Amino acid sequence: MSKEEFDYFKKNFLEKKTDDFSSYRAVLNSKVVVGVSSTLLKDKLGIGGKILACNLTKQNVLDFPINGICSIHSCSYEEFEKRLMEIYSISKENFFSKIEKKPSYVMKFNESNSIINLIREKLSQLGVS
Repeated sequence: MSKEEFDYFKKNFLEKKTDDFSSYRAVLNSKVVVGVSSTLLKDKLGIGGKILACNLTKQNVLDFPINGICSIHSCSYEEFEKRLMEIYSISKENFFSKIEKKPSYVMKFNESNSIINLIREKLSQLGVS
């Protein structure tokens, strides 16, 4: 990496602060989240957001568990750019019609009953307050 590339990376890299959930804030505020197969991608997809999971390696273990417009493998920059711009420009409804499985396959999300409430309810049933 050249000094210029390193300086660019350093200037544009999102610093991770573990005490303020910066990764989740970035995911929630993004129109499209791009990354390797990760929990954050699954979270974004599960809450109804658009993603692009990129596996630019030959390692199948890094493939995203849902195929379709939301994932891409071993592509050129031009193919990546075209796919990302397509995802960015289409509606969420159109995006979700172009994926192989429902988002609940990777993450269940119930807007009216958050996971925090479900955990509290389960703990209460077990007698933990």
